Amino acid sequence: MYIKKANIYGFGKLVDVSFEFHKDYQVIRGLNESGKTTLLSFIKSVLFGFADGKKKYEQYIPKDSSKYGGELILDDGINEWTIRRIKGKSGGEVTIFRGNEEFPESTLKDIIHNIDKKVFENLYVLNQENIKNVISLNRKNLITEVLTVGAVGSIQWIDLMNQIDKGSENIYKTGSGAKKPLNIKLKEYDSLVGKRSEYQDQLELFTNKSKEEQESKNILNKLNEKRAELSNQIISNNRILEKQSDYQEYLNLKKIKSEETISDDDWDLFKEVEQNILSIKDSLKTLQNSIPRIEESSELLLNNYKLHKDEINNIKDNIDLINKKEFSFEQLNAEILKNKEEKNRLLASDDKLSEELLPLPVQNNAYLESNNKINLYSMTFGILITIFAIALLPTNLKFLSLFGFLGSAWFGYKYKNEKNTEYNEYLNKYNYSMMNINDAIAIQPEVNQLHKLTNDIDKLTKQCDLEKRKIEEWRDKVKSLNIVSSTDMKHVNSYFEELNYLLKKQNDINQQKENFIKKSNELNKKIFSLTETQNELLKKYDLQNIEEFSKKRQVDSQLHEKLNRKKILKEALDSKFLNELLKNSSNFDLLEKDLINLKEELSKVDKDIKLENNRYAKLKLEIDNLISDEDYLILEQKINDKQSEIIELYDDWIAQKLSVQWIYETLNLASSNRFPKMLERSKKYFKILSNENYTDIEFGEKKIEVQNKNLQKYDLQELSKGTIAQLYISLRCAFVMEISDIVELPVLIDDTFSDFDRIRYKSAIDLIKIMAEDSQIFYVTTNNIPTDYFDDKHVIDLGEYDG
Repeated sequence: MYIKKANIYGFGKLVDVSFEFHKDYQVIRGLNESGKTTLLSFIKSVLFGFADGKKKYEQYIPKDSSKYGGELILDDGINEWTIRRIKGKSGGEVTIFRGNEEFPESTLKDIIHNIDKKVFENLYVLNQENIKNVISLNRKNLITEVLTVGAVGSIQWIDLMNQIDKGSENIYKTGSGAKKPLNIKLKEYDSLVGKRSEYQDQLELFTNKSKEEQESKNILNKLNEKRAELSNQIISNNRILEKQSDYQEYLNLKKIKSEETISDDDWDLFKEVEQNILSIKDSLKTLQNSIPRIEESSELLLNNYKLHKDEINNIKDNIDLINKKEFSFEQLNAEILKNKEEKNRLLASDDKLSEELLPLPVQNNAYLESNNKINLYSMTFGILITIFAIALLPTNLKFLSLFGFLGSAWFGYKYKNEKNTEYNEYLNKYNYSMMNINDAIAIQPEVNQLHKLTNDIDKLTKQCDLEKRKIEEWRDKVKSLNIVSSTDMKHVNSYFEELNYLLKKQNDINQQKENFIKKSNELNKKIFSLTETQNELLKKYDLQNIEEFSKKRQVDSQLHEKLNRKKILKEALDSKFLNELLKNSSNFDLLEKDLINLKEELSKVDKDIKLENNRYAKLKLEIDNLISDEDYLILEQKINDKQSEIIELYDDWIAQKLSVQWIYETLNLASSNRFPKMLERSKKYFKILSNENYTDIEFGEKKIEVQNKNLQKYDLQELSKGTIAQLYISLRCAFVMEISDIVELPVLIDDTFSDFDRIRYKSAIDLIKIMAEDSQIFYVTTNNIPTDYFDDKHVIDLGEYDG
């Protein structure tokens, strides 16, 4: 995994900028204050959190922007990961994405392999401060620091070791003039013991007993010496007998001969290829499983749609029209109801009105009205003639006016009867049989309105039936396709909503399947390439399949274990001890018998020592009781008190001395566990950095030697500061590269080589390129790098960039 890109929202003087990085190495060049170290600090802060308020100088809060933070884009060869960190509590608010999929914050620990910021800075960050700290150490601490490369916080451990050592010297220090607490107590104790001797010298009996005490003491010393001699013989015999099995094992292992084995590099490559193949296959499986599936019921719906696609689409296309027709149908029904209510109201308003009445033609109404007027005019004319005749005719002729009046009256009566008959026939024709002509004419507006309402109702009813028939035809089509349980529009609309969703979902699934096929083709090509690499390895060792390769590696590992075991046994059985074993190899049974005799003799000596100790203790008690005056008892009490004080101070002193030794051995062990794997790599790096002046590094207990190309060896303190720096850089870089297959984090080199001359600088650049084959390297420098040192595409030139 490597850092592909950095998007900085706001961090120090870097605001709203992005940088793309190369997978192998990236050079960041610029003048002072151009933002180089700020960029490296941004990378550390996104990975491990922003500094808290106690370290404001490490926070890089922008002065010209309210935004704080940014994101790193990481590429693991298959996916891109985005780690976004912005202003927030506890080091900032973190969001992690793989592509567009968000992951929990805890995923970051997996990405950085649970390494914290302090460990990262101690291992993966190399700067001038590291070099100056190493060069400034004294010889003892310098050797310790170099021997413990890889032990986290070794400088801090050395400081603690020095503090404890200094603390022990504040308790006790060798030298006659030392005025330390334990020194003073020892002198006081010697003085008190001297006083006690003065008291004892006063008594003759004390002298005699003292002689006996000394004789007893001498006997005890001889017995103890004899016991020690017997114990040493027993230990020696035990050691030989205990090593008998090791010796026999060593002889058997000597018969084993080394043979061609699978190299660690080939095995690592083989395992890497195998792991990559498994990883790609898992990715294929994950991709395939990520394609969603349509449920069985939904599948049935889609299948039905495919069978009746045209009919269903036709129904879908006419939904709006049917909605309109249903709305129109409802409106027409409402209009019919309204007209019927108006018609009923009109009929109720006049009992002469009925539904059977037909409107009289308008021209007939005018004719009837004119005939009435003619009849009226005739009668009026007859009356006027009669009046004029009476007034104007002579008396003998006045009877003629009566005949004229009667004639006009008769004419009027006869005309009226004829018209009444004609009116009745006319009214009967239009269903007005129960009323006279005048009433019929009077109600014509209401009859016309009633007739209009009846016609409107009939017309609306026909339209309503037509709309209903079309709606029923559409519903019958819906029923025939069996797509909904009910043909009301709510169910139909729900069906088409579900259908549209499923069609879109099916289209998305088809697109994902196409993407899967494309991606699977790419991954299968990778698998094919990796398989070719496996076949080349099998061919190299003349093996047929992966199982044979793994089996051979297992056999090789067992062979390596046996050879290593032989080496360990040989080192444990040094040449002197081997000679003892060879000398006694045929007399192991005799050694066991001697051991039994020695133990019996030791038991007898222990009994003698016990008896003599009892005698010595009795004599000592008698001597102690010879002087019983108060001063002697007080003196004894002071001596005892002083002994207690000395013991307490001694315990503190020895505890601190042992702590110093424990820290040193712990640091040495922390490095030695990794040392065999990084030794060869550190030699290679040291050879490059020293321009092949030094070819080897040898480590011993509390000692480091380097060998130059002339085979001359130099102790660490004999080297120049520059060479020490090169050695330290070689060891640091070798350790980080050795664990790069476990912890994939970039190495940050901040202007470390600025004090190197041109030749050493070129060698350092060569080392960066070699390291970049295994891990991503960020190299920051203010130097004007010669054009032939790096490709321009690997260089980000910040120049005088000010944010």
